[in-house]
Amino acid sequence: MEEEQRHDDASAEGGTPEEDMDFARLMESIPFAAFARRQAQYAESRLLQGLKRKLDGLDDAIGKASQPLAAASAALQSARDPGAAFQQLLEQSLDQRRESAEIELLGRLVEHLSCDEARILSALSDGQPVPACHVIATSLVGRDSAPVLANMSRVGADAGVMLSECVPHYLTHLLALGLVHTAPEDRDAGDRYAMLESEERVREAARHIEETLRLRPRIQRFSVVITSLGARLCALGQEAEMRR
Repeated sequence: MEEEQRHDDASAEGGTPEEDMDFARLMESIPFAAFARRQAQYAESRLLQGLKRKLDGLDDAIGKASQPLAAASAALQSARDPGAAFQQLLEQSLDQRRESAEIELLGRLVEHLSCDEARILSALSDGQPVPACHVIATSLVGRDSAPVLANMSRVGADAGVMLSECVPHYLTHLLALGLVHTAPEDRDAGDRYAMLESEERVREAARHIEETLRLRPRIQRFSVVITSLGARLCALGQEAEMRR
């Protein structure tokens, strides 16, 4: 009686191990059933692999997301205690080498560049001077003067910038960052200066000085040249491009 009860319990739970093995052998002996079983195992394996890839991708995404959060946290901490942040920089400088200091500086400069400014800097990377000019309003007696249009150049058009009207602003910003500097007029580039001074924006500034301000316009010629710091940044960019 007890043996029959155990047999009934085993049947209710899905069969004994011996019965399960017999059933598996039977399924393997049927061609279609064996094929279906292998297909199910293959689908299960692919499902598990896909799930693993998704979990790995999620881990990577979490890791990447934590980086800007950590940087923002550090920036917030610096804002709350600038003295401590300054002291931390001094401590880090004790172990810093010239190469790492240069990379840190250039990295900070890149963060302040727009795409158009990067194009202009790249166009200047050959080291050749580029014609530029200021349009200055001077008094009739010539004692007082003030720039109406500063750092005008055709380098933006040559570089293919998107906002050509912002080239004076771009050059002013690059000068402030120390990536370019001004030099005297290039005496061998007379034709290029003439083209620059025929630009509508230059002529418009001159008309504004004469007709609205009732002053005398004067064009001051000079050149823009890349600095060693700007050249180093461009060289690093070219090295990165070659590694792709």
